[in-house]
Amino acid sequence: MGGSGAGGGWTPEGSNGGGSDPCDLRFQTDLFAPVASVVQGLSVGDRLAVRLIAQRQSPSVAALTQSTDDVAGTIIGAQQVGVLVNCLAQQHAYEAEITAIAGSKVTVIVARV
Repeated sequence: MGGSGAGGGWTPEGSNGGGSDPCDLRFQTDLFAPVASVVQGLSVGDRLAVRLIAQRQSPSVAALTQSTDDVAGTIIGAQQVGVLVNCLAQQHAYEAEITAIAGSKVTVIVARV
């Protein structure tokens, strides 16, 4: 029932609120290009801050450690990323809770806080 690989994108039942607020996001995905030196200090259940970071041509969505703002990886593979970028630009706050770590694969659930 879940997505696999960098494409992730699985949407848990009841996500997106079913209402009129497109920023009421909740979805599962894998972090893209996880940073090994950061990930080794993380555990299942840890929460990462989700923020826009400046890239050369367009903004990117990064998952950062709460205490040190180290980038653990980016969120790019989920179908909700476009909406997420818009909502982050509107100052909505999101977290990514780590649900699994298997080698270099880090699975998170992204949700508004």
